[in-house]
Amino acid sequence: MKVLYILGTQRGGTTIVGRVLGLVPGAVYAGEVRRLWEFGVGPDRTCGCGELLVDCPVWSVVLRRVRAAGIDPASVSAWQEEVVPVEGSWRTSRAMRRPHDGHLSFTGYAGAMAATYHGLAEAYGVDVVIDNSKLPADGAFLAHVTGVEASYVHVVRDARGVVASQLRRRSPSSPARRSLDATMLAASWVMRHTRSEQFDPEHLLRVRYEDFVADPSATMAGVCRLLGLPQVELASGPFQLPAVHTPRGPNPALTTMLIEDMSWKNELSRFERGLIGTLTAPWLVRHGYLKRNR
Repeated sequence: MKVLYILGTQRGGTTIVGRVLGLVPGAVYAGEVRRLWEFGVGPDRTCGCGELLVDCPVWSVVLRRVRAAGIDPASVSAWQEEVVPVEGSWRTSRAMRRPHDGHLSFTGYAGAMAATYHGLAEAYGVDVVIDNSKLPADGAFLAHVTGVEASYVHVVRDARGVVASQLRRRSPSSPARRSLDATMLAASWVMRHTRSEQFDPEHLLRVRYEDFVADPSATMAGVCRLLGLPQVELASGPFQLPAVHTPRGPNPALTTMLIEDMSWKNELSRFERGLIGTLTAPWLVRHGYLKRNR
């Protein structure tokens, strides 16, 4: 089976990109798959559909697959935290590509992820699972997951738009604290995309979120070529999207319009725009958001 892994940042447009790509016949958007294990699978844990995981028509199949592989689901969360922790994941992505010596946590987590992806494919009746977990370390770890052929979509959105959207979700703070937050978020944007750029270009499609919003059919065509699937034509929006069982949080809406969010131009002060632009300038130039000085 195939996994299409989406690389990118929070508030970077990866969710809507992934959900529209889920319109490819034979593919399904499965949300951030790592979140199934990140928060544990206790008896009271529910799917975004509202059902308990053990009753959900999707995650119950996944859990059955995991148990059939001889793995206790209660152990997977700890393995994930040890092998691909959220904190420092940008530092471990390169290490994930190297052979490992068979530690129980590593081999156990690899087996659990193999069962997870195959369970998702079985539950949805597809050959391609789209995973929006975003972290480079998780993406690189796929090289160690048996029975999975991995491809990657690297979604890039203008750092100023990403940081503004992330700041919007935080409590109001002093100008000094807000500037510090903007600096840290811009640095995180740089680190995440620097690691994401290190994946094999033969198996990766890089997409600017702004270009996707303007012409989603071009991105869809690129993904179909990457996966070796027949080309798909997209009608103009609004898009009617398939239902998806998210491992955490409410399931997303089934209808969406693609509208580029440019509110950051008004939400960020002139100083903040300059600060973020300066910190991320080489990458903004590389991806066509800033013109190179001649």
